[in-house]
Amino acid sequence: MLPITKFLVFSAVICFGHAEVELQQGKNQTVGFKGDELSILIENRGQKGIVQLCFQSTPDSVNTFCPAGYAEVLIHMTPNQNDETFRLDRRGQIYSSQHKPTIGGSVVFQSDGTIDVLVAGMPSGVSVRLLNAVIPVTTTTVSAFEKKESSDNTAMIGIICGVAALILVLIVIGCVLAYF
Repeated sequence: MLPITKFLVFSAVICFGHAEVELQQGKNQTVGFKGDELSILIENRGQKGIVQLCFQSTPDSVNTFCPAGYAEVLIHMTPNQNDETFRLDRRGQIYSSQHKPTIGGSVVFQSDGTIDVLVAGMPSGVSVRLLNAVIPVTTTTVSAFEKKESSDNTAMIGIICGVAALILVLIVIGCVLAYF
């Protein structure tokens, strides 16, 4: 393998091989994670406000900031609070080394272990990243289409017409040359 090829493969693995998802405000994201805890890093650049996280819950769950069917977690940020890592375990409990926020509702995981996460609101200058999360790739099985037998032999008719036109052109050219 050429050195440039090795470099490109190595670069692709480094760029796309890490397990981290950055959440965007207002965009629902289905994520999975290995192990018992999902690591949630909230990066604050000196802002004051509330980060409103929503996690998949039961359909009858209703909260103030999250849409129906989501449990809400409100995390208060202060200007002197830089980064804080929270952990969400498989039992639906969230905690960090500094404090334990309350969850409005029960967090429910899907049967395959994935969960829907939504950032309903956050101050500007704050970002939310899921450090050990992966976006699951859904695969679907599609049956191959059946090849339709052509009852009208369109290709054969086109070839015969083309050959007949070529023979006709050659006859006309022959007659014109014989006349002069």
